[in-house]
Amino acid sequence: MDEDDVTVPFLQQESINNASASSGSDEPHSGSCASPEPTDRIRIYKSRWYILLTFSLLSLAQAAIWNTWGPLAQSGYDIFGWQNKDIALLTNWGPISYIVADIPFSWMMDVKGCRLACVITAFFCFAGTGLRCITLKKPYSTWLINIGQAINGAAGPVVMAAPPVLSSIWFPSHQRFTATAITSLAAVFGSTISPLIGPLIVQTNTTNISTSVIKPQVIVSIEEEKSEMNALLRLEFIFCAVVFIMVLVYFPDKPPSPPSASAAAPRLEFKNGFFRLIKNQRFWLVCLVYGVVSGITNGWLSVLYINLKPLNISQYDAGMMIFYGGCFGCLGAFAVARLTDVLANHMRKFILALNSLSVFSLIWFQLIFMEFLHVDLVSVYASVVISLTLLMSGIPLLFELSCEVAFPVAEGITNGILTMASNIATLLFLGILMIPNISTSWMNWVMLVSDCITIPALLTLKDDFSRLQLDNVEI
Repeated sequence: MDEDDVTVPFLQQESINNASASSGSDEPHSGSCASPEPTDRIRIYKSRWYILLTFSLLSLAQAAIWNTWGPLAQSGYDIFGWQNKDIALLTNWGPISYIVADIPFSWMMDVKGCRLACVITAFFCFAGTGLRCITLKKPYSTWLINIGQAINGAAGPVVMAAPPVLSSIWFPSHQRFTATAITSLAAVFGSTISPLIGPLIVQTNTTNISTSVIKPQVIVSIEEEKSEMNALLRLEFIFCAVVFIMVLVYFPDKPPSPPSASAAAPRLEFKNGFFRLIKNQRFWLVCLVYGVVSGITNGWLSVLYINLKPLNISQYDAGMMIFYGGCFGCLGAFAVARLTDVLANHMRKFILALNSLSVFSLIWFQLIFMEFLHVDLVSVYASVVISLTLLMSGIPLLFELSCEVAFPVAEGITNGILTMASNIATLLFLGILMIPNISTSWMNWVMLVSDCITIPALLTLKDDFSRLQLDNVEI
């Protein structure tokens, strides 16, 4: 089962003790999910790849369910008689439930272990999708779909916050960025493929002024549209059932021995760690950046079709923009993560470069939207895809950066608060859209200005990575 077996030298053990002592009067503890008990043996287990696969599928499922309805807004109008505010509420259940469940799940991951947190998360996805399959009859369907979205949203804290936790306790330091990238980007990919799969399965009853250059518009009857919607919901339910079984079969809290020196180091007790984070100014700078890159971007993407309707962009094309942007974003993030595994001390500079370039692509999009530049489908595609690629490429680095600036606070509470900031940003963004008769042009300005704000925040942040230094102690 072991791939490698390395004895931790005295110097590293001494560094572990020094890291614990640096916390002052805060008492470290070693019983959390994020910190395997100190040992003189460092081991790497092949089973980490099963953990990586299972959690990635869970993340993909939860994110795809959350983003079901924005890309199918037109079908929601046809089948259920919804309005823009109904679509915004369904999407907003994600951040609403997240905020309620975040602290309990963060505590669970750090104190009770990852298995319990992931089993409950998988069950929430299973139950949330099951409720949506009961009936499509109005008004019961609207209630069941909203309840299902709320339950699925409660699974968000583990999906969003656990990637750096799992990479810390299962992967060696030279694979940690890549592992975080894969598990965190699985959620991105889930929210990316849903705009593709949904419109592919569910044809609309009404037509759009625009004709897609990729897929011609097909007009079907309401009954056919309902049947296709039912098929999509059942497909998502079956997928969640399979993932739930995978988590039940095998998903231990942690490996028998830690994979790195920092994984063996004790973390602060949950309460002390929480209050230490509150006073950590560097951590809040990372929260600001992540809130924009993840939170506002997610809100903007989830209603992209509504945003692009004034340009006569079809539901299918809006979904394809998200799909291509997400795919290239995942590839970019993986490449940047692999590079950062080698040049870890430069992670802040990589994030700064990506965000700076994304500002220019968002300016390009805004100029097209305002019709200062010629409006054509190819230009809209290019500006959206490039913006998403650049922004998403830095997301895994922000997870790891938050752990570095917060260490020795446990990874669960660290990323729980980090991702709560993201969900609050999404909640506020989508909450504005629920105001009756409000236009959509404000969304692009919020996206652009928020991205600009991240630049001075990243310039202010200092490079001081104590967790990396612990792992890089020379043998």
